[in-house]
Amino acid sequence: MTIIELNDAKDFESLVKMHRKCVIKFWADWCKYCHLLDKVIDSVASSNSDVMLLKVNVDAFRDIAKEYSVSTLPTMLFIKDGSIKQKIVGSTDASTLLETLEDLN
Repeated sequence: MTIIELNDAKDFESLVKMHRKCVIKFWADWCKYCHLLDKVIDSVASSNSDVMLLKVNVDAFRDIAKEYSVSTLPTMLFIKDGSIKQKIVGSTDASTLLETLEDLN
């Protein structure tokens, strides 16, 4: 899994379109569960090399979070070929994350 932190809103669409399978993780520095989820993501990252994870800080990119109706953190959107296939709101465990990633195949 390639993990990219969004630094410029202008790059958002091109990053999502660049990868056939993409996970967008909406997070914030103050969100305890967002940081816990990072550990789960790290535990499954090596087994999903064909997926790009794009981290979007909602405090820096409020418009993007609003566009995707993000109201709870963390929120992850699972995208394949440009379409949202699944959404996880809140933290999750490694097995659920792996299953959701497998569903992108």
